[in-house]
Amino acid sequence: MPERRGIVRAVASLRVVLAVLAAALLLPGSASALPGDAGFGPLDPADGAVVPVDAAGIAVSYSCPVYRVSTAGEFFTVFGGPKDYAVGLATSPALDADGRLAAATRVASNSGTDIGWSESAGTCSGRVSAGGASRPQETPGTYYWQVWRLCTGCDSSYETGPVRRLEIRSTAKPVIGGVRTAYAGYPLLIPVSVAGAPTGASVVVERRSGGQWKTVGSTAVVGGAATAVATFAKVGRTTVRARVSIGSEVIVSPEQSITVRKTSSPRATTRRDDGTYADTGTGIESLALKAKVRRAGQELASVSAQVPATCPGITAGSFTTQIVAVAFPKIRVAPDGRFVAARSPDASTSFFISGRLKNRKLTEGRLTVSVGVCSASRSFTGRRT
Repeated sequence: MPERRGIVRAVASLRVVLAVLAAALLLPGSASALPGDAGFGPLDPADGAVVPVDAAGIAVSYSCPVYRVSTAGEFFTVFGGPKDYAVGLATSPALDADGRLAAATRVASNSGTDIGWSESAGTCSGRVSAGGASRPQETPGTYYWQVWRLCTGCDSSYETGPVRRLEIRSTAKPVIGGVRTAYAGYPLLIPVSVAGAPTGASVVVERRSGGQWKTVGSTAVVGGAATAVATFAKVGRTTVRARVSIGSEVIVSPEQSITVRKTSSPRATTRRDDGTYADTGTGIESLALKAKVRRAGQELASVSAQVPATCPGITAGSFTTQIVAVAFPKIRVAPDGRFVAARSPDASTSFFISGRLKNRKLTEGRLTVSVGVCSASRSFTGRRT
């Protein structure tokens, strides 16, 4: 009988162990770290730190010791390590029910399994980043970051670290190019160097008017540079600046003085410049550009061109070429020979042309087209035929 009672007790104990194991697998355990596990948390950047934008991502580090993901007795423990940790970046410190930064405001999430992340002596490091059109690592503003790790033995399936705030700021320093002279009523190209600003960032050129600043032109950054078209009506000296908006940050360039001259100023063109012009390109470099110069070089008329534009193909990553017919009925030429003009024949089409007429030549030419999803930007030179 004692032997039978021992067998019964052993069977009962096994049932208890199996029941505990089933409960551990089917139901969440405690809400905090499993007792006895080493803690973890963020190391760098510090709370409230200011970091520069970085296309490669925002560098972070945190402690990431080995720990128990779940446990149901001595022989039923699952361990986790660096690969089970992750870092989230959000625009708000709000949390979801699982204790992590709210998914609705989370803009990036990277883990120890991502390329470039590393671990040494219980410390993990990597860069938080995201792709797409709006990349937080390149967008200044206030963000919040947090470290968490998988914990199926916890109530929420995660263990979470404290939330830290950081400020991402741009390193861009906009500078207006060497524009010194304009002519009243004639469009002027104002180049702005915006190294460090992401493509698509807004650029506004302003002129001082009394104690205020008024917008005279706007554009967007492409490849670290921008060119705005501005027109000044009043003769005299005026002060301009460029204002660049990147995320929540606004960066202003140093001011620059421009002299606006009368339209009756001495002209660089004469009757000798009148005639028919064509671009000098041949083969694939030819735009078949034609223009008539008249009124002693004061006007370009009947400007036409055939521009090869690049269009996205049906298959992802493929492209096709479409020839876009461009036409400008009339373009005014400034006294120094420069010309700028833009047209939008319809809501999905825009043409832009700029250049200079001097000594019976067209120089510094640039022709940009956009038709639906197709676009092109080509330089050109021309001569009288």
